[in-house]
Amino acid sequence: MTPIERAARALHHRHQQTFFVSDPTGKSRGDWRPNKLTAWDDLNEGQRNVFYEDARTVIEQIREPSDAAIEAGSSEFRGIGVETRDAVKEAWHAMINVALGVR
Repeated sequence: MTPIERAARALHHRHQQTFFVSDPTGKSRGDWRPNKLTAWDDLNEGQRNVFYEDARTVIEQIREPSDAAIEAGSSEFRGIGVETRDAVKEAWHAMINVALGVR
């Protein structure tokens, strides 16, 4: 399972109480009605894509690590006497890009 799919499933699970499916095309959130819980496996491709795009949006927004995240990553390498802030940031970007399917 890809990071995007794990995130999409987590969003679906988290919002299962508020996102309900009645639109058979899965193209419009506006047509969803709070009348039935829908399991992930029962969602059609269009409905799943809503969660995939939401997951992608969230992951894109954390592409830039915070200073605290950079510091935490850098602190793991201090013992080798190398300045690692830039390397840690580049590694973070590389990992997020892979999660997003971007090279």
